[in-house]
Amino acid sequence: MRLKKILKRIVAPIILNTSHINWKTALTHILIEGGSEQKKDWLNTFNQIFPEWPKFIEINFFNNFAIRDILLPQTEIYIGTWFSEELIKKSPQLKLIQLVTSGIEFLNPSVITDNIQIATASGIASESVAEHVLMLILALDRRLDIAIRQQGIWCWRQDRILQNIKGLKGRTVGIVGLGNNGRAVGSLLLKIGMKVVGIDIRAPTIEGIEICPGGLDELLSVSDFVVLCVPLTEKTKKMIGFEQLKRMKQDAYLINIARGEVIDELALSRALKKGIIKGAALDVLSSEPPGFFHPLRGCPNLIITPHIAGNINLYLDKIQQRFVSNIKAFISGERLEGLLQNIDT
Repeated sequence: MRLKKILKRIVAPIILNTSHINWKTALTHILIEGGSEQKKDWLNTFNQIFPEWPKFIEINFFNNFAIRDILLPQTEIYIGTWFSEELIKKSPQLKLIQLVTSGIEFLNPSVITDNIQIATASGIASESVAEHVLMLILALDRRLDIAIRQQGIWCWRQDRILQNIKGLKGRTVGIVGLGNNGRAVGSLLLKIGMKVVGIDIRAPTIEGIEICPGGLDELLSVSDFVVLCVPLTEKTKKMIGFEQLKRMKQDAYLINIARGEVIDELALSRALKKGIIKGAALDVLSSEPPGFFHPLRGCPNLIITPHIAGNINLYLDKIQQRFVSNIKAFISGERLEGLLQNIDT
């Protein structure tokens, strides 16, 4: 059986006259994290996007670490939720890691080498994330939290809600982090007439978005809504503490769709209880699900959604489509989507 596979890989490229296929990548071994249901979906995507894949690659799946560790030594492309320096040592043939997350906080910079490319799911969920941010902004401005509480006790009072509504047109949104998600959020909010300012370590020029020359302090002081879209790194961990919250307008709102750890949650709890800021909406927390004694439990003027901004159902389909296209490009020697250039610490 093994001899048959070897002959198949040698003969197939010759028969097909695929001179553009690199000889080494014609023998590519791929390892994908997932059980039987995911296997079916992945193979369907391979058949749709790269129907000739059986001639050039061998795909294995794993749903436990023992199987993964057995298959790692011959793996050239790895697709999974995370990867570590320890796994690198077990994978001498590895050429490409495709992570099904956009976050890279678990990656040690030593994982990135000249011999191994890393692609992430960055940008795949940006449209969904932007829509979620818009929903949270509307919910905060329209005080949806109050309406839902009133509904729970069958109460009909308009005064407390109406006195809070200011509308969105002309109000300022400050976006911290102008990567894929930040740009998508900014683009959507510009379309509904909001003013968008932002900051980013790369200082990009983005049409319609005004970059704050005074950095984070300036952005916090001028924004009616502050939206956090940064990756979690050593530099961004707890970047929003009590001092930063005090720089915000008293009637401003904080929104986090990044990672829970970019906010000092104890400081946010204190700021909400003291009325330092008007309110907050969070799609992420430092511990998920939060424990009973989480510092934000019972905080006023707070909306929490359970890490759903990326819309996982559509997200998985898009990941498979991008990564199968990437594998096809990898074999053909073309550029891949979502390549990670460095890890900023």
